[in-house]
Amino acid sequence: MVYSTVILGWIGILIFLTIILYFKRWQKNNEYAFLHLLMAIMYATWLPLPIVFYQLIGSDTLLVGVMFGLTYIILLVIVMALQTGHIAFITKHNEDGEITDVLGSYMMATLSNPYESLLGVFKCIWAIFVGIAFGRMKKC
Repeated sequence: MVYSTVILGWIGILIFLTIILYFKRWQKNNEYAFLHLLMAIMYATWLPLPIVFYQLIGSDTLLVGVMFGLTYIILLVIVMALQTGHIAFITKHNEDGEITDVLGSYMMATLSNPYESLLGVFKCIWAIFVGIAFGRMKKC
């Protein structure tokens, strides 16, 4: 499982670098749905990371952190998928301009702000438990 996680992790990093390199072009062409879809795939490739951290370190403290880490990444993938669907729906069904930019921005804020704030809390708790587990490791 460690090798597959390393491979998936590098795939996620390559997707991240692709996003960095092509962001301006996609922003210019209003490819926000594709951008969110790529981010959802990137985070999905990083799903096994908390479990592998726990397997490699074996700390009981990290077991609690695994729950927060998995919850964080799973919810992040779900939020990115919801945002992708919202952007695609707005793009496809707004040919007559019935959905205003204000309404679209409101819906995007509804899909992102409360969930991403909660995700920040989960990420911080996960980071605290990872830090505690690394701090308790024996030095070689």
